[in-house]
Amino acid sequence: MKLGIRGKLFLTSLFLVLVVILSTGIYLASAMGEWLESRIASQLQTHATTGRSMVQAIPDKLTKNNVDPVADLLGRDTQSRITVIAKDGTVMGDSRLDGKGLLMVENHGMRPEVLLAHKKGLGISKRFSNTLRIFMLYIAIPYDHPGGGTGVVRAAMSVEEVSQIQSRMRWIIFLAGLISVIIAISMAALSAHLTTRTLRQVLKDAQKRAEKIGIKTVDRSDNDEIHGLIVSVGIIVEELEKTLGELAGERSRLEAVLEGMDDGVVALDQDFKVTLINRSAQSMLDISGKQRGRKLHEIIKAPHLDDLLNSALSRENRTSQCLECTWQKSAQQYRIMINLIPMRDQPGWILVFHDVTEIRRLESVRQDFVANVSHELRTPISVVQANSQTLLNGAIRDEKYAPVLIEAIERNAQRLTAIISDLLELSLLEVKQDPLNTEKINLLHVVEGSLDLVMEAFEDKKLKIQVSIPNNLHIQANLGALNKVLNNLLDNAVKYNSNEATIKIRAIESENFVKIEVEDNGSGISKEHQTRVFERFYRVDTGRSRKMGGTGLGLSLVKHLVEKMGGEVGLDSLKPNGCLFWFTIPRYY
Repeated sequence: MKLGIRGKLFLTSLFLVLVVILSTGIYLASAMGEWLESRIASQLQTHATTGRSMVQAIPDKLTKNNVDPVADLLGRDTQSRITVIAKDGTVMGDSRLDGKGLLMVENHGMRPEVLLAHKKGLGISKRFSNTLRIFMLYIAIPYDHPGGGTGVVRAAMSVEEVSQIQSRMRWIIFLAGLISVIIAISMAALSAHLTTRTLRQVLKDAQKRAEKIGIKTVDRSDNDEIHGLIVSVGIIVEELEKTLGELAGERSRLEAVLEGMDDGVVALDQDFKVTLINRSAQSMLDISGKQRGRKLHEIIKAPHLDDLLNSALSRENRTSQCLECTWQKSAQQYRIMINLIPMRDQPGWILVFHDVTEIRRLESVRQDFVANVSHELRTPISVVQANSQTLLNGAIRDEKYAPVLIEAIERNAQRLTAIISDLLELSLLEVKQDPLNTEKINLLHVVEGSLDLVMEAFEDKKLKIQVSIPNNLHIQANLGALNKVLNNLLDNAVKYNSNEATIKIRAIESENFVKIEVEDNGSGISKEHQTRVFERFYRVDTGRSRKMGGTGLGLSLVKHLVEKMGGEVGLDSLKPNGCLFWFTIPRYY
């Protein structure tokens, strides 16, 4: 059976405690033994020194009779063996031998401690005693009696006594170690329990959280909490990395979508601080740099926007709101629609800025077109209807007045036909996406043909013509469309220029295009009208334009026909007066 983390911690702690106690006990026993021997040797040396003093204090000449009692007395008081040895090795006294034994003891002159004492002043030896038949520790120091005798005083103690003291100390250390082991086992068990309790709770919580979000964790049947926790956390981390990767991908896709949007998007938190802003919003609102974390009113100074946000805060229900306003940017005015949308799952708001300038302009154009076409059609229809009613009421029999009415009906019917034809042609040009069929055309020949059609009107108003077009210049164009373009521009030049004005027609060559210009020195067109003269029915001077005839669709047809041939059309003002209409046509190679 595999051990759990609690068992492993317990055994590890127990093993460490046992190793520490065992190594400490061995070290203490060895150190205490050495210390004890050192202390006993020091005591024996003290005893020997005392013995030397007592021997040297004997007033008479040293003999066995007066030395042996001193040795016996000192040995009894110190609980050690005291031996007095003459210089020739004769034992003069011994605390462990009586008189008979003293006579029979062998010579001690060659004992190691005796030799060392004579040689160095101190002799120490631990050896087997032939006299006592036991191991003894000997300490010997020399003496010098005033009466002329010299020798060695030796103190000794049985090694067995030392061993008994050491053994007793080892038992004390063993008992202390055993008590320590018992305490250590208890503390290790308690520590393992307390440590693993928190760890088991962590593992349990981790597994619950993992199962809650659908992550399958490791099986705990092996009872190894650490392994289970490591594997479970590893699985959770892997799943989190996968989730974070998916979230990062989603964020990247969201940012790509936001950056690709034409609408400006600004995300705000509950305190109206910017948390996200896309490139379109920065461009539309004319702001730059990092704006995250700043309040919206610090970035954009717009009272109507502040009113919208304050209105959203004052409402009890978080609902979407919309505001359309005029926005000033780089000396130009725009129409911006602002949508304020509350976030669903968190406090905050989404601001969407939609530029509706072009939409409003197109709406205005559409309204103008409807009004203009209604007006253009209403006048001839009214004339036809009134004249027809007059003829039906009897004017048809009036030989003088009837032809005038019929002529007016025909003239206005032709005007209606021209308007409807031009409208149909414009509609066909808009619906048909393919470009017009083109061919090689000599530009000068086409211009001369168009001038022939308006030459009578030019002569009536005494207009001067200047043509600057090379004879060999060829372009890639549609002949019918090019004729209509030139006819409309020349017709306008005749209508809107005073008598004896000069009309200049020239061609400017570039690498890929030819630019055809029709210049006059008439009253010109003001800047405010230049951007709209190519719209349907748009007239700079409404009254004057209608008196001169025309449908109001000529320049609009010019624009569509030129674009269908792959070119561009435009208008420039001239100083001090006059205007320049121009269009480009691809060159022929």
